[in-house]
Amino acid sequence: MEFNFHMPTKVFFGFNCIEKHSHELKRLGPKCLIVCGNQSAKMNGSLSDITSALNKENIEFEIFNEVEPNPSIETVTRGGLRARELKVDFIIGIGGGSPMDAAKAVAIVAKNEFSEDVFTQSYKTPALPVVTIPTTSGTGSEVTQYAILTDESAETKRGIAHQQIFPVYSFLDGKYMNSLPTEQTINTVIDAFSHAAEGYLAARSTPITDILALESIGIIGGLLNKLDKEKLIRKDRDSLLYASMLAGIVIAQTGTTICHAMGYSLTYFKKIDHGRANGLLFPAFLRHSMNAQDGKVTKLLEALGLHSIEEFEVTIEKLFEEKIILTKDELGLFSEKAFKTGNVENTIPKPTKKNIFKMFYDSF
Repeated sequence: MEFNFHMPTKVFFGFNCIEKHSHELKRLGPKCLIVCGNQSAKMNGSLSDITSALNKENIEFEIFNEVEPNPSIETVTRGGLRARELKVDFIIGIGGGSPMDAAKAVAIVAKNEFSEDVFTQSYKTPALPVVTIPTTSGTGSEVTQYAILTDESAETKRGIAHQQIFPVYSFLDGKYMNSLPTEQTINTVIDAFSHAAEGYLAARSTPITDILALESIGIIGGLLNKLDKEKLIRKDRDSLLYASMLAGIVIAQTGTTICHAMGYSLTYFKKIDHGRANGLLFPAFLRHSMNAQDGKVTKLLEALGLHSIEEFEVTIEKLFEEKIILTKDELGLFSEKAFKTGNVENTIPKPTKKNIFKMFYDSF
């Protein structure tokens, strides 16, 4: 048995953890750039908490609040140039996956020109340290070395993966999720589920990641019937945030499978939320996985508290009632794009282009 495990992020988890551990930020330097969207960080209190902490520790800061959903290369380039102009010492990312991923990319561009080197891990100057504050229970970006950006020239989402952009610190406080709309809660939780489940079924899975994945899946499974009924209490929010973090740790080690690559086209071309896109594809992906991993798929379903893929499919349909229609041309284009990704090699059994087309077709 051989495997590697590397998770260098120091996590602070719990109520008011930013206030309790603000002194840790002083170790990163006297000036920072806060990267976030233009609304949610203000509304949920996370921006106020971090700026109060920075003032308490006498750390100068500026706010870059231009991050859009599925952030573009152009946006992170602007943020990186601003960080460079200000000569900041570290970057703080606040929000869901988009602002946290953007913060990581900004940390790179603050020290390097944006080029293909950023995607190939061959940029020369080390990125600035990154601190993350998640405000959804979905991406797990707070504990990964990934940053996913929209590349308009390639008409898809592309990932940066580099050990340097593992966050140094991450502050996880479930109170920031109290006001999340139901739809956003569902989308992000299913995103977390897809991370844990894909990591569990991935070719690069390990005994350690399997344990973490099943723990995450079990927590999510226990709360699935609450997601669309607005019955989540504070304890549930903490549990979902914990499950999302575990799922992030999993994919930091295992990467994701063809399901993620397929979902990117749904997000880029059809404007379907990333978590929802993965959820809609997952029943077909599980059927594909059954061909070589029936034992693991069975354990996965058991962790969810379900007995069959059909039962899982009904659950997904209840969460995402609106139907999506893809044309034959779209099915062909999306299958082609997914087949060209490295996710194919991380999927068991390794899918052909025909297999990918069938998964799309069966999903829609």
